Amino acid sequence: MGARTHLQTCPNAAESEQAPSARKRGAEDGRGWLVLLVFVAVLYSGLCLVCACDAGSQFIFSSNSCAPCAAGEYRAPDTLSMCRPCDEGLVSDPGSAQCSQPGAKPCPQGQSDSGLAQGCVGCPPGFFKRADGSGVCAPCPINTFAAEPGSAKCSGCLRGEASAQGQTSCQLCPAGTFAAKSGACELCGAGSSSEEGSETCTCEKGWTRGRGQGSHACSMCPANTFKAVRGSGACTACPFGLVSPKGSDDFEKCATEDMLGSLSVHLVSLVKGAGSAVGLVEENPSERRWRKQAFEAASKQLAEASDRIYQATKFILSQLHSLVLELFASAAHFERCRAKQGQEEARASAHVCSSQGALREWLHKRDEYSKWRSAMRGVKSVTSSWGGNRGPACGKMKKAARNLLLILHPDKFAQMHPGCPQDMSTPLAAELNSQYDDLKALCAGL
Repeated sequence: MGARTHLQTCPNAAESEQAPSARKRGAEDGRGWLVLLVFVAVLYSGLCLVCACDAGSQFIFSSNSCAPCAAGEYRAPDTLSMCRPCDEGLVSDPGSAQCSQPGAKPCPQGQSDSGLAQGCVGCPPGFFKRADGSGVCAPCPINTFAAEPGSAKCSGCLRGEASAQGQTSCQLCPAGTFAAKSGACELCGAGSSSEEGSETCTCEKGWTRGRGQGSHACSMCPANTFKAVRGSGACTACPFGLVSPKGSDDFEKCATEDMLGSLSVHLVSLVKGAGSAVGLVEENPSERRWRKQAFEAASKQLAEASDRIYQATKFILSQLHSLVLELFASAAHFERCRAKQGQEEARASAHVCSSQGALREWLHKRDEYSKWRSAMRGVKSVTSSWGGNRGPACGKMKKAARNLLLILHPDKFAQMHPGCPQDMSTPLAAELNSQYDDLKALCAGL
């Protein structure tokens, strides 16, 4: 039997070229699946790490451990997210699983619910909470302040002081400004000025506060009037026949009118014409006729002027008559008012003498006491700061103390209140002397 012959066919050229390419794609597909499997495994392990942290904490890859969320952040339970910030108006403690609303729980007056684990906290300086219960602290209104934390109410500013909303102290308005209702020291307007600690501005000479204007606005005196003193009083009209420019600040600014000046010129012409008419001046016939005509014209003008002078004199006499009557009426009214004022002062003095509390209330209403309180705050403020210049504040305090203690001196007080018992002001004077000694100790060395 003959040998079997195995015939093998050779692949063609095209199949030989496609085989390596297919094998290459298969290898690349295998590596892609491997990368995907690794990514899924890493993601799964990371999610598991996140899930392993308790609510209120998150996994930190750098330290390979769980860390609590910071204050103001949270992470709810059974979530895959990291710590998230609280919404606006909400708060949280470190490691919180949720945020809470401040002021939701009831707290005593002067305190509000913080929304945190510490619970109720005192209102910060400049804020207050009037009543017990829920709610948050509110800022002090304008022209009030709260210097201490945990305030249940705000204190009002003194006269001539101002403050914006939510302040811890009041600002003493400097000269040239006034304490406005807006809570700020505003500049005085044109034609006005003020001293330090003023509630209003004073109109200068030649300026007045007219009707319909703001309480601090001044306007110039109109023409033919004047005003020679500072204040809010009205402008005074110039006397009859006198005129003045706008904004006149003195009586001397009132001058004669042009008509009166013209009348003086006519009188001079009349005298000259009369002298020529009686032959005191030589002239020819034509000049004589001219002088005659001038004399007649001047005589007519003099007659008209005389009539005007008569009417003006009659008016002035009637005004003087009315003025005299008004003066007598004013004098009688003044006497009645003085008698009434004496009765009121007697009643007020009797009230002041009724008790030490009434005496203290009377003293607290006086301007000298307001300046003393302001000076006390100034000394305490400047001595509490390092390197402060105590000289001006201490000098102002000493001056205010002298003025206040002067009205409490037994002789002076007895003169003001003759119906009070002797030495009634002595205890209050001793108390103020003690405060003065404490402040002098702070100012020691000046």
